[in-house]
Amino acid sequence: MMEVQITSSLKDVKRFLKENTGAVVCDIETTSLAVTKGEIVCMAFAPVKNQHVLVWWPRSAKSISRLVLHKGVFHNAHFDLKWLHHYGADVKCVWDTMLMAHLLDENRKIGLKELGQRVLGYDDWSLDEIQDIKAASKEKVSEYVAKDVHVTRELMKWQKSEIRKNKKPGFRPYWIMKNITLPAIEPLSQMENNRMPVRLDKLHEVEGLVESQLAEIDQKLDSMIPHPDEWPDFLKGKDPKWGSTNWTRWWLYDYCGATCVNRGKPNKHWPEGAPSLSQATLAKVNHEGARLLSERSRLHKIMTGFIVPLRERGETGRVATSFKLTGTVTGRLSSASPSSDDPGINSQQIPRDTKIRNLFGEKGLAWIEADYSQLELRVAATLAGEQTMLELFRQEQDIHSYMAEKLVGTKDFTKEQRSLAKGVNFGFLYGMHAKHFANYLQESYGVVISQKDAEKFRADYFNTFSGLQPWYRRQRAFCLRYGGVPNAFGRFRNLPRVYDEDYWVQENAFRQAINSPVQSTGSDFMLISLSRLAGDLRLRRLGAKLITTVHDSVCLTVPYKNARKAAKIIKETMERADDGLRQDFFIKADVEISRYWGGETLAAY
Repeated sequence: MMEVQITSSLKDVKRFLKENTGAVVCDIETTSLAVTKGEIVCMAFAPVKNQHVLVWWPRSAKSISRLVLHKGVFHNAHFDLKWLHHYGADVKCVWDTMLMAHLLDENRKIGLKELGQRVLGYDDWSLDEIQDIKAASKEKVSEYVAKDVHVTRELMKWQKSEIRKNKKPGFRPYWIMKNITLPAIEPLSQMENNRMPVRLDKLHEVEGLVESQLAEIDQKLDSMIPHPDEWPDFLKGKDPKWGSTNWTRWWLYDYCGATCVNRGKPNKHWPEGAPSLSQATLAKVNHEGARLLSERSRLHKIMTGFIVPLRERGETGRVATSFKLTGTVTGRLSSASPSSDDPGINSQQIPRDTKIRNLFGEKGLAWIEADYSQLELRVAATLAGEQTMLELFRQEQDIHSYMAEKLVGTKDFTKEQRSLAKGVNFGFLYGMHAKHFANYLQESYGVVISQKDAEKFRADYFNTFSGLQPWYRRQRAFCLRYGGVPNAFGRFRNLPRVYDEDYWVQENAFRQAINSPVQSTGSDFMLISLSRLAGDLRLRRLGAKLITTVHDSVCLTVPYKNARKAAKIIKETMERADDGLRQDFFIKADVEISRYWGGETLAAY
């Protein structure tokens, strides 16, 4: 039974923490999700070694700045530390029960209430009375936050027990948390605090350009509308509406006669299945109307997904974003608009379209983008022990050019043939079948091939890189035995569906047993690099600031005079991310300096 004490005295807090020198659970209650929009109302402390709980209602922000806690335990330390550090508190985290819950089972929900009920058997302790925390009574809020830290304390004990019981080979959740995910909180917080710089003058220019392009497409489409007498009964009396609508389906496939290559669920208008209007489908339809609709869809997504949000949310010249360490099953970072209090953008979804990337940059500062080169291929080659690939990377050869030469039989290959080779390398890396490859190649690289060519390319690929398929078989056997697979660092991907009775469900799980360790190892390399860059005093002295990360790349700003020095440090740091592993992954980072994201390269390393 927990023993709860409530205080407003900093002296009581200091005395309490002094008497409990081990790990102490901490949780804060705030009036907003955004640091700049609210305040800390209270916080609770719960020593791991006993049942005591202290709830503190600080009298001032200054008293919070004097808080010292070096062995903190949190559930979502990313949130709590961001607030506490904003106030100037000296607080460090040694255990995060949310991060650990994700490492133990990435397939389940990891909210504290969910875990408390599912794992520990507690009843839901949510209180309707504290939805408006400013209006709630001190007693009710204290009761709630005390229960939070108590459950977190019990959850940490349960997690330690689970780790001791788990004997799966290669599984190292505590090592991952201590050395990768907890250190990654600092760079993510830095990027969130720095916010992404927006070139407002360029934004207005691009918005006008996209609007004119959309208007031109709509004008062309409108000119192709038939007389209303030709419309079907279910559309008569309605205005033509372009987009993912029944009007557009009828116009393209029934009126224009375009060949439908993919259908959705049947409905009363299309009993055989509603014709698809997805961009992937439209790309395969050989018709002028499909090309116009595809381009209209692309531009519309750019306008609504990025240009309008940037205009509305970046009027100060900077726009918010947020990152999450537990948003994907592989451990890859995810991003989102931070909150309704502080709306922003999902920086992981920023398209490669130069028009959009050029919108980010800061006057007077150079933009540095550092991108891991062919990271998944390098990781897969090392994990599989694929000797031909490894030798290419050892000799610093371009694997896509090597494969292009193999496919066409000459060193004089075209740009399209290199794109084909790139598609072959990435498409077949995870064992893709030939029947899916032609679609993948067209959708991802715009290259069209026959089914016969797809089968030939697949055979050539696995003959060239003969070490991959034996690795697939080893991964399959390991997964069947242990219910999942680890990555190079010890992050485990749980794959219970390898035991499913449905063949295709099982096969999908086996594919994940191949790609998950590769993707998560690459992601962990990036997290390690981000942590090291965030803590590098040389970069700090040069004025470099972390801005964002997108999959295998990271972006920073730095004064022009220091850009070259910073770029070399960044490259060196990223290429040493595997120094904690026995194997050499031949990591290579390409670093470019420009005036803004995606701009003309001023220098490259």
